[in-house]
Amino acid sequence: MKPVRFERAAPWVAATLVWGACALLVATQQWAELRGTPKAMSWIATLLYQAPSWLLLVPATPLLLRLVRRRPLGREWGWRVIAHLLGSAIFGVLFLGIAAPVRHAFHPSPVRWTFFGDAIYKSAPQFIVLGALAYWAIVLVGSLLETRERLASTIAGIEARSAGRPSAARITLDAPSGRVHLPVDRIAWIEPASCGATLHTDDGEIRVRHGLAALETMLDEHGFVRTHRSTLVNVARVRDVSGGASRDGEVTLDRGDRLPLSRRRRGALEERLAAP
Repeated sequence: MKPVRFERAAPWVAATLVWGACALLVATQQWAELRGTPKAMSWIATLLYQAPSWLLLVPATPLLLRLVRRRPLGREWGWRVIAHLLGSAIFGVLFLGIAAPVRHAFHPSPVRWTFFGDAIYKSAPQFIVLGALAYWAIVLVGSLLETRERLASTIAGIEARSAGRPSAARITLDAPSGRVHLPVDRIAWIEPASCGATLHTDDGEIRVRHGLAALETMLDEHGFVRTHRSTLVNVARVRDVSGGASRDGEVTLDRGDRLPLSRRRRGALEERLAAP
């Protein structure tokens, strides 16, 4: 299992499903209005006109959700609710801008330049509400997908223990996008970053809000040790140590990463490597 990747993909999957359903709903409604009229063939042109806008909504939604869940909004429920309400309003307006003009573009108008304004005025309530509901549906579906993955991981751990097999140690950390649950053995090394640290894992880089000192304390029992003031290494991933006892050296991991090793921290590393 790779829960981190799945949790990152959950908002994208949710956005694709919900906006795809909205696009199908709008297209069906437009066909019902144009069917049996001389302008029925314009339905295809309408779909081609809307397609780029629908495609842009899919990546825009996870990005907005990520902003909503960043600090301080992620820690204060009042601000978080306000941010979600603002997000639903934004997507209501976006949905209105995509669907409403096309719906009314083929209606006769004495002044052609006014059709956009007329479309906004006539369709504003229903399309804003529909866009807002779509936003909240994406939030709900994304949360359900993440919860499903966490439950699957928990069940796998229970099954492993019941079968007499040791389950992989896991750690829960706070990230800008929410909490992440990581198998410790998939973390290769860690370095400090602004407002936290960057974990280099087998699934890619992950930013967390914990400082390097806090992570060192949390991961000490799992075999992590400082090799440099800015590097925390998983000893189980070390494959080679270079340099002498009186000078700085280098640590090579099983992934090929080459990390600095200060001479004053060499002893702690060698002690961990020698431990059974």
